[in-house]
Amino acid sequence: ENLKRHVQTHHPSSVSRSYPCPQCDARFSRSDLRKRHVRNCHPSMEMTLPAVSWQAMEDELCLPSTGEQNDDLDAFFGLSIPPQRPPSPETQYCDAFFEKFHPTMPLLHEPTFDLNKEPKQLVAAVACIGCLYTPMESRFATSRKMFEEAHGALEEYTREDRSRFQATWVLQAYILLETCGIYMCDDSLLLKAQNIHSSLVGAIRELQMTHDGHASRLETPTSPEPIPETVGHTSAGLRKQWLGFVEDESRKRCIYSIYLLDSQLSVACNLRPQISALEIKYKLPCADDLWSAPTSEAWETIQNQHFRSFNERDDRFGTDEATPSQGSLFDSTQGLLDRHGQKRDLPTLRLLWYSPFAAFVLVTQLQMMARELTHAACLLERPKRCQRNLSILTEAQHGQISQALRSIAELTPRPNSSPAAPNGVCSPSDQFAPLWHSFWITWRYTSITISHPDSLLVTGIVETNLPAAIATAGHLARPRRKQHRDVYEDRDVFRILNDLEHALDAIGRGPGNCSENGGEDGPGSGAVERENPFLTLLVFKICLVGWRIVRLATADAGERDAQDGSTVGRGVARLAKCTPSRFVLQSIMAVINGEDGAVSGDSWANGEAVVMLAELEYLKWVQEQLLRRSIWPVGRWEAAIMEEAAVEAADYVSLLRESDV
Repeated sequence: ENLKRHVQTHHPSSVSRSYPCPQCDARFSRSDLRKRHVRNCHPSMEMTLPAVSWQAMEDELCLPSTGEQNDDLDAFFGLSIPPQRPPSPETQYCDAFFEKFHPTMPLLHEPTFDLNKEPKQLVAAVACIGCLYTPMESRFATSRKMFEEAHGALEEYTREDRSRFQATWVLQAYILLETCGIYMCDDSLLLKAQNIHSSLVGAIRELQMTHDGHASRLETPTSPEPIPETVGHTSAGLRKQWLGFVEDESRKRCIYSIYLLDSQLSVACNLRPQISALEIKYKLPCADDLWSAPTSEAWETIQNQHFRSFNERDDRFGTDEATPSQGSLFDSTQGLLDRHGQKRDLPTLRLLWYSPFAAFVLVTQLQMMARELTHAACLLERPKRCQRNLSILTEAQHGQISQALRSIAELTPRPNSSPAAPNGVCSPSDQFAPLWHSFWITWRYTSITISHPDSLLVTGIVETNLPAAIATAGHLARPRRKQHRDVYEDRDVFRILNDLEHALDAIGRGPGNCSENGGEDGPGSGAVERENPFLTLLVFKICLVGWRIVRLATADAGERDAQDGSTVGRGVARLAKCTPSRFVLQSIMAVINGEDGAVSGDSWANGEAVVMLAELEYLKWVQEQLLRRSIWPVGRWEAAIMEEAAVEAADYVSLLRESDV
C-alpha cells in the first residue's frame, strides 16, 4: 500500500490516468479524485445530474475497470464493508443466560428484552449468571467481578432514593444477583445475597408491593373479574395492551421469585422464612406460553385459546364479567388442600397445565407448609431423651399434604408424557421442560420430606453459608447404629421408596424434553445444564435419603443372607420379592442401573461383602450425577461429600471381604 501510494504521488507519469473528466480534458488515476474535481470545478454538472452514478457513466463510456487497485485503495481508506465482528462477551453471556438459566427461572420477559436499551445494572446481573454457562476457565472469577460491579451500582442507585425499588428492573436485577450470590458457594457473596434478600423483603413491605393495589377488594377465587378486552382492531392498541400485561406480570413474577428465594434459603441453610404466603396478594403467575409469546398477536391468540371454553358462546343477557379471578397463592393452596374437591376445579388450577412456574410456586408453598408443621411438631412432640419416630407429622397432617400433592399432580403434565392439553391441543412445551422438571423434583422431595423430614430442620442446626450446610447435611445423613438413629417403620420406608424411585430416575435423565423418546434425556447429555442450581441442592438431599434407605436395606439383606445360608441360592427371584429389604434394594439398584443392572441372585449368595457393594455402587452413582451438575459450584461441593462417603464404604467392603476369607 505504501509503495502504491508513493508511486501515485511522486511518479504520476507511470500511472495510467483512466478516469477522464466529461467536461474538460483532465484525466485522473482514481475515481474519487475525478469526483472531487467535478465537485470543485464543474458544480453545475453535479447539480443537473444528481441521479447519474459514476459507475453507470464508466460503463457507458467503456472506461476500464478500477480492478484490484481500487479495491486495495478502498480497503486502505476504510471504504470497504468491514467483516462481521464476533458478538461481544456481554452478548454471549446474555445469550447463554436466556438459553440455559432463563427456562428454569422465567423472571425476565425475553421477547422484549433489549440488550442495548436495558439498564446497565440489569444487563450486568444477567451477564454474571450467563457467563457461568460458558466454557471459559475464568468464568467464576468473571462472574464474581460482574456481581460486585452490578451490586455496587445498584446499591448506590437505591441508596439515594428508597422508592426506586418500585422499578421492576431494579427488583429483577437484585433477584438475579441474590440467586448468583446464594449458589456461588462463596461466604462473602452469600452474605451479600442475604443482605439483598432482607432489603428486598423490607422494601416490598415498606412500599406496599406485596399486592397489586386491588387487595382491598378482598377478592376470592370465585369472584368474577372482567375478561381483558381484545383491541385487535389496531396493532398499536394490541401492542399497548400486551406491553401493559408484560409490565404487570413482570412485577408479579418478581414478588413470587422473592418468595421462592426465601424458601430456598430456608431449605438450604435452615434459616427462618422472612415472608409468608399470606402476605402475597397477587394472583398466580400466568400461563408460561402466554408469558413467552413473542409478539402481541401471538399473545392474543394464546389468550383466546386458553379461555376458549368460556368464550365459545355469547350470552346477550349476561354481563361482561365471565372469567373467575385467578386467586391468590394462599387461596389456591387451600383449594388443593380441600379434601372434598369442592374448590379443586378453579380456573386458575385448570390452567396449571400451561403454567409450570405457577405450579412450582404452589408446590414450594406446600413444601414450606410441611416444614412449618414439622418445626412446630419438633417443639411439641420431639423428646430428645428417647428414640424418635422418623415421621413427625400426624396421619391427618400427612394425609392432607399428600392429598394436596396428588391434586396438583392431576392438573399438570406427567413426566415422560407429551404435555398435550386435556382437549388434545398440544402445548409448545419443549422450552418449558426444565421448569416442569424443577416442579416434579420439588414435588417428589416434598412428598419424601413429609415422611423423612430434613435433618437440618429437626436438629435445629442453622448454617450461615452453603458449603457448611452441605457438609452438615452429609454428616447428619451418615448411617448410625440402631440406638442412635430414628425409628424407620416399614410404612415410612415404602412411602419413601415410591417417590425415591421416580426422583432418582428423573435425576439420572435430567430435564431434557418431556417426550418419551426425547434425545436430551439420556445420561451423560448436556441436559443437566438447564437445571436451576436449587435443584442441585434438592438432588443432593434426595440422594442422602436414598443413602439411608440403601444402607438399611443392605445391612438387613446381609444379616438375612448369613441366617439363610445355602438356601439363599434357591429361588432368589422369589425371595427378592418376598423379603422387604431385598425388594427395596432391588428397586433402587434397578433405577440407577436399569432393569438389567439390579442386584443379581448370585450377589445375594456370595456373602455380605458383595451385597454391601450395592451401597458403594449407589454412592458412586450419586457422585457422578452431582459432578454432571458442575455449572454452579454447588454440585462439586456435594460430590466431594459423596466421594468421602464412597471411600469409607469401599474400606468397609474390603474389611468384610477379608473377614469372609
